[in-house]
Formats: sequence, structure tokens, C-alpha cells
Amino acid sequence: MHRVSQMTFVCVFLCATAVHAQPREPTSREARDAFVRAVRLFDEGQRDEALALFERAWSLSGQPLILLNIAAAQEALGHPVEALEALERFEQTAPEAARAARRAQVEAAMGRTRTRVATLRVRADIEGLRVRIDGVDHAPETLNAGVRLVAGEHRVALEAQGFHSREVTLTLDGGGTHVLDATLERDPPLSLPPPLPPPPPPPPIVLATLPPLAPVVRAPPVRAVAAPRSRAVGLGLVIGGGAVTLGG
Repeated sequence: MHRVSQMTFVCVFLCATAVHAQPREPTSREARDAFVRAVRLFDEGQRDEALALFERAWSLSGQPLILLNIAAAQEALGHPVEALEALERFEQTAPEAARAARRAQVEAAMGRTRTRVATLRVRADIEGLRVRIDGVDHAPETLNAGVRLVAGEHRVALEAQGFHSREVTLTLDGGGTHVLDATLERDPPLSLPPPLPPPPPPPPIVLATLPPLAPVVRAPPVRAVAAPRSRAVGLGLVIGGGAVTLGG
């Protein structure tokens, strides 16, 4: 199925780029070369390499028909969400004539992929809520609009400051929209530990008692002793023939 549809797209792409006789820009030649190599790799079963070249051809040329090849490669790789997005982009960008020519083919492909895609919405009124789906963070505005996921089982983790974290496992059916109410329990208020008992009073300070001082023994006053009065002995001196008497 993929081989027939891819060869049809190749023909359309080559015809569309060959209609103009004027010289083509180098990017157009690069886009065509990338597209041809992608088709060959796709037919050889190298889907990842083919997808990369299809996307390069699309970025270089902007040909809406290449989006159908991208969708086919994504579907073959088991990526229904990306395949559906490529088909929707084709519907938004392709001319009316191109859409009409491939309406049945595109509608069939969209019907197949939609049965394998589920939409998950997360309703929450918790400020700062962080939501991770299968380990990947998603912005709140994206969650309000709905996140497309492959149908099946998914792990959803909810976290917010001041609340208990919550993790749930959801099984999502394809083709439907599922709503998850993000309700979380608040953390209990912090309880302070009881106050510490007062420290014991310090032991009383006991002053050491000193023995009474011995009385000071005063020395008796020192009295001056008068020297006994001596009697003067008269000395007689003879001066110049006269006698002079000294003393009393």
C-alpha cells in the first residue's frame, strides 16, 4: 500500500516541479533529489532515513503534497500523532484542486490514524501546577486545549508547591477526548517542636570564710632615755702666762 501511494506522490512532485521551463533555484533541485532518495529508502524499508529526507524536501520546496509522504512515513514508523498532524497540515496548505484529487485517500488515512490517537485534557485551578505525561512536561495552556497521545496506557504526574504529589495511570481509547481533574491534597501545616525546658538554675555561690585575724600586738612606745649629765672637769690651760679655767 505504501509503495503504490509513494510512487504516485513522486510522479506528482516531479511533474509539479517540471512544469516551469525557466531555470530552477538550487533549493528546488536539492528538494527533488532529497525526495527521490527518500522514496527509494522508503521502498527499501529504511523508514527513519526516508522520513528525514521527506522533511528536508518539504522544508526546501514547501510542496504540500510531500506532507502526504511524511504522513505515510510517520504512520509506518508507528507515530500516528505525527502522521495525523501532517495530514491536517496538508488539508490546511494544499490548493483546493490537490485536496479534491486526493480527498478519498487523505480521509482514509485520517480515519486510520484517528482511531490510534487519543486527546487528554487536564483541568486544574492550582497555581504553579506541573504536569508530566510519560516523563515529559506540558505547558498549562496546552493541557487546557488537549494533548494528543497514542492510544493506550500513560503515566501522568501532578506536582505543585504546598500540595501532595500525585501520579496516576490512564488507559486512553483512540478517537476520544479524556478529561483528568487535577485535584491535589494540601500538605499539612508545619508543626513546631515543643519549647525546650528552661535550664536548671546555677548552683549557689558559697563564699569561703576566712579565720578571724589575730589581734595586732602593738609594740610599746619607744621612749628616749636621757643620758646622765656629766660633770665637767675643769681644764686649766696656761695661755700667755695666765691661767684660764674652763668648765663649771
